[in-house]
Amino acid sequence: MNQEASSIIRPVKAAWITILALSVFSPQVLAQSSQSVAVTIYRPSGSIRGNTIFSCDHNNYKIFVFRDGRKMLKIQKGNFVTLRLPVGHYAFKSTRSKTLEIDLKAGGQYFIRPRQTCGGAFLAQEAIELVACEEATTEAQTLSPLDANDIYMDKDLVENVRHYSGVCRERPVF
Repeated sequence: MNQEASSIIRPVKAAWITILALSVFSPQVLAQSSQSVAVTIYRPSGSIRGNTIFSCDHNNYKIFVFRDGRKMLKIQKGNFVTLRLPVGHYAFKSTRSKTLEIDLKAGGQYFIRPRQTCGGAFLAQEAIELVACEEATTEAQTLSPLDANDIYMDKDLVENVRHYSGVCRERPVF
């Protein structure tokens, strides 16, 4: 084989090796970038704090939940929604709560409970809490799916489930 033919074959051979490598490895790379995590946001039917002279129950009002500064949804007691979010860092907040920052990791289960209670001067106070799977699963069994009209984000991220029937699994160790 002459030198001119050899100089043409080498780049072509290298290109085919690259194409072959991409075809073998690209499904794995795509699978990693498209991993999603189930995040259930719910409000139990019962009151977390009952009505007394020093406290009151605001569970009849809807709480607006924001993700990274954008309005996601509004949720009333007795409802839940399960979302499929990409792995990554998120900041969840309600209108009057502190920010809850979470690093969502592949294989994890995440349960977020927004709540309202009265404060010192009977002003509604809100909180967004990350809840353990066992507690969340017990509280969410009797809840109804969130109405689609109360979801402001991309509805493709919402899992279409009629009732919550999750099973706790251990979070992976990273």
